[in-house]
Amino acid sequence: MNESSAATPSILIVDDTPVNLQLLAGLLKERGYRPRPVTSGKLALQAAMAEPPDLVLLDINMPEMNGYQVCERFKGNERLREIPIIFLSALSETVNKVRGLQLGAVDYIGKPFQIEEVEARVKAHLKIRALQRSLQEHNALLEQRVDERTRELSRANERLKAVDRLRTEFLVMIAHEMRTPSNGLFGICDLVFESADFPERPQYRAMFDVSRDRLLQLLEDLELLTTANTSAANAESDDVPLADLLVEVGELCGPNTLDTRPASAGLLERPLKGNLGWLLRALTTVVRLSASFRTRGNTVPLTLSEDGPLLRIEVPLDRLKLRPAQAAEFFELSSSVRTLSAAESLGISPVVAHSILSQLGGSLEITVGSNESGTLAVTLPFANV
Repeated sequence: MNESSAATPSILIVDDTPVNLQLLAGLLKERGYRPRPVTSGKLALQAAMAEPPDLVLLDINMPEMNGYQVCERFKGNERLREIPIIFLSALSETVNKVRGLQLGAVDYIGKPFQIEEVEARVKAHLKIRALQRSLQEHNALLEQRVDERTRELSRANERLKAVDRLRTEFLVMIAHEMRTPSNGLFGICDLVFESADFPERPQYRAMFDVSRDRLLQLLEDLELLTTANTSAANAESDDVPLADLLVEVGELCGPNTLDTRPASAGLLERPLKGNLGWLLRALTTVVRLSASFRTRGNTVPLTLSEDGPLLRIEVPLDRLKLRPAQAAEFFELSSSVRTLSAAESLGISPVVAHSILSQLGGSLEITVGSNESGTLAVTLPFANV
């Protein structure tokens, strides 16, 4: 915005008739505007380039360069194109008005002038122009703030990536470094239990075995969690037949654990996309997690169906005891929900399974129903065969 616009609006008057210039200039000056009269289109362009006006009153019939040509030059110049132009002319035919508006003029005043009309139109279009400028400045400020916010988010994202890398490296280091001293402790405890004889030995031995197995499982889960985001997705696919995979999962989970219910006879023969080791690890955890939220001693029923390119596995749960908000964060590493649930003994294995399935293009989620009911749902992509 130029300095004159900030104080007194300047109006460029272009007319080759001195009487008209004098009349309009006097009228505008009396009403608090700063008139800038010129007698030709060429002078109008020079004056506007030197100091862009807030509004232009432009006569149509002028020698050398008429008002239409001047208007075209204004609208073709990036610095001048936003300046409102009002045509002045004794030509009253509609075709002349339409042509002026098509060239970019905002209004049309007929000659001879009516003072009230000139004043009203000038005032209205200056107000519109001021609002347009205010909007442009507001938009520019918003764009600046958006750019600044985008840069801040980008920097924050880079910091989060760095923190995530450090966390991964830390987990790998912890899992690796804890194995050696843990093995030493386990060996010493084994020697103690073998050499000592006391009444509570069987009880303490069982407690020790459970704690040892959980600690070893935790260390293994930590290592898997740090590699699942890359290894599961990049591992060579075995295209494992679903029936074979379920047999191996059943053997790992124990006899009579699974009750598979395929929607179609041929579904069990369809191969799944993914590495056998990763699929076994994820689905075994899914079965054990389902068992944690079901009445103990009952088999785990797996309802199998096709969902487009995906295999869908659903397990009904009758002992869930989770609220919807808790189920939503159940598979987050930092969540404390797992340690307060019936799946506490699984440690972070559900997180690992969720990560593996996600990297393979599938999903794992818990849906909460009523009266401690719910559903554990798994999706896995079929192999492209």
